Amino acid sequence: MKRIVYSLLIVLTLIFLTSCEVEWETRFNKDGGGKYSMIMDMSAMLEMTAGMPSNKKKKENELKDTVIDFSKILEDKKDSIAKLSLEEQKRLKELEDLKITIDADSTTHKAIVRIDYDFDNLEDLKSVGKKMRLADLDDFVKLGAKGNINAKEDKAEAEEKKDDKFPAITDMLDIEYTETKFTSKLSDEASKEMKKNSGDDNPFSSMIKFKIRYVFPYRIKSVSNKDVRILSDFKGIEFNASIADLSKNLNYLDVEVAFEK
Repeated sequence: MKRIVYSLLIVLTLIFLTSCEVEWETRFNKDGGGKYSMIMDMSAMLEMTAGMPSNKKKKENELKDTVIDFSKILEDKKDSIAKLSLEEQKRLKELEDLKITIDADSTTHKAIVRIDYDFDNLEDLKSVGKKMRLADLDDFVKLGAKGNINAKEDKAEAEEKKDDKFPAITDMLDIEYTETKFTSKLSDEASKEMKKNSGDDNPFSSMIKFKIRYVFPYRIKSVSNKDVRILSDFKGIEFNASIADLSKNLNYLDVEVAFEK
């Protein structure tokens, strides 16, 4: 947990310095499943770097739209996967419900990366951070076009690399969801680590912002947190938070939502 919280703070700082926006969205179905998404808008960063000498020499449309559907890749490469160890096959199988979409065009300076995960229940949702850290975007981009899946040469190196992946917000929150209410709060462990690794001494902490959105199949009756914005259809809420918000108030993301019966 310490490394996850620290990584989140570092990555959000880098996001600010590179003019990138990030948001996490969780959409719930009535059966308890749903879709978890992490969306990064890097358009401003792309526009900022477009005029650099090193980029002027590149082709205008080098950055293309890409869809990385892990279930399709695993199906297409099943023969090479079958040659891997059972442990490695299991690791890859856990990525089956993960999908990465890159909506980009260097001529219009558009660059949006969206990572989606279809979860079956709350326990599955809570595991999304682990599964996202198992994914290697560069490897799967190459794999989608050609090549085979090879076992990791160095297991220790692979584990270390896995921990450096962008953390999911679900790593830090305790979430509960039923047909009558939704609750979310910063976990005790995350709270302790946030105190140690907060952005109190960071002059940019109030400017490092991100969004957290929850969408429900039910209309909202009441919300406990005054910092929450209720969506226009009364079926969702959104936090617009900064590192400074979390540093000053560790309960900033805590919320209880009651649904209409």
